[in-house]
Amino acid sequence: MSILWGLVVAVVSAAVVGGLAYLTGYGHGPGSAAFEKLPLWLITLIVCRAGVVEELFYRGYAIERLRMIGLGRFWSVTIPLVVFSLGHWSGGAANILIALAAGIILTGFYLWRRDLVANMIGHGLVDFVANVVPKLFS
Repeated sequence: MSILWGLVVAVVSAAVVGGLAYLTGYGHGPGSAAFEKLPLWLITLIVCRAGVVEELFYRGYAIERLRMIGLGRFWSVTIPLVVFSLGHWSGGAANILIALAAGIILTGFYLWRRDLVANMIGHGLVDFVANVVPKLFS
């Protein structure tokens, strides 16, 4: 079931993130140019790491740990979401906005299903399709 839900998360996230990337013109700045110069194997490793590690720490660990130490649901969700979004600062304001939107979707899904594996699959697929697939066909 996690694979299926991961595909659902990926489709929803890709639609929102793709729309925001289009509206903001993201992908044409200096941060994107530097990232695109990296070898394909490194980009692949980075996007796989992002899907697993970011979901594990920003959703799986941070939300649960903040709840455990006594923060309410709002702060337990908001703090990791803000840190996740601002962690994408190297791509500029558009990337922060895109990360915030993706983070809201991923956080909402995690709170609803509590399926961290599906989140990892969805996050990884979106990053893979956006960053690796175009280089494979260029």
